[in-house]
Amino acid sequence: MDGAIMEKRGRPRKNVTKDDDTNPNVHEQNTASGDGAHEVEQISLARILNEIKDFRQDSHKQLQDIKEELDKSNRRIEEAENRIDEAETRIQNTEEVLEEMIWLTEQFEARLNDQEGRARRSNIRIYGVPEKAEANSSDFISFLEDLLKSTLDLNMPVELQIERAHRAFAPTPSVEARPRSIIAKFLNYRTKELVIKTAWEKKVVEWKGNRIFFDHDYAPDVLWKRRKYQDAKRILREHDIRFQARFPARLRVFYTEGTVIYNSAEEATTDMVKRGLPVTVLSTPSSLTERVQRLTWRKTGKKRGTPAHVHPSYKDKLLAFRRSQTEDKRCFGDGI
Repeated sequence: MDGAIMEKRGRPRKNVTKDDDTNPNVHEQNTASGDGAHEVEQISLARILNEIKDFRQDSHKQLQDIKEELDKSNRRIEEAENRIDEAETRIQNTEEVLEEMIWLTEQFEARLNDQEGRARRSNIRIYGVPEKAEANSSDFISFLEDLLKSTLDLNMPVELQIERAHRAFAPTPSVEARPRSIIAKFLNYRTKELVIKTAWEKKVVEWKGNRIFFDHDYAPDVLWKRRKYQDAKRILREHDIRFQARFPARLRVFYTEGTVIYNSAEEATTDMVKRGLPVTVLSTPSSLTERVQRLTWRKTGKKRGTPAHVHPSYKDKLLAFRRSQTEDKRCFGDGI
């Protein structure tokens, strides 16, 4: 037992380090393998650097291309904005001129209606006289003078002095249709006022079994505005509410609560509905000026290309990109 242990203890151990150090072949192999690993490492680093260099060059070229495309796009956008701005300015000026022209047209139209109304001040219109009732008279003026004297019981010291008289200029209606009105122009305005006042005071005027009506000879625009009250007047008559038409196109209504004067049919129908009267409400049409103003372009801000209002984030990014390029050149050199 002890001999075996001694034999085992006395067996010499193999010293790898000592043998490797003393063995020249092993030393050369280790040196060769170390040099080869170092060369491989250098080749790998060079390859990585070359790839990084190629990548940076490609990235730099791509960024340059992107920058050129952005510059082109910005120039096109700026040119489009300039054209749009010029078009908006031109349209806005045109709309302002159009509004001015509409205002002048409305002023001229109002003056024209006023002049036409003044020219018709000595005229009256008679409604309800049958067609061709004047056929048996020598002339229309003689027929009309006889009609007025017989229906209105006029006892005047002077003649009526009717300058001219005729039917309304419209196609001859059928037998069943309403006859055309008669227009008469007096030489004296006071005589005309006396005739129409007498007819209104008499209230019911008949001629040969036909009820006839007397009214002023209004201008077409005034007549159109007055006719818009027809539905409102019908409802007022049905409810026994007294009313009075005022010149040029107003309506005075005598309610129980008090007297109200309406300046338009739209205003009258709206208020009548609030009072519980069954009338159709007329909507107020938009004027040409209001329609143009609703469609007018308004500039709400400066255009995008203005130097003070170019997107700040975009400028900051460009500055940061330029700074990063400068720092990269300092780190890697201009050749990479």
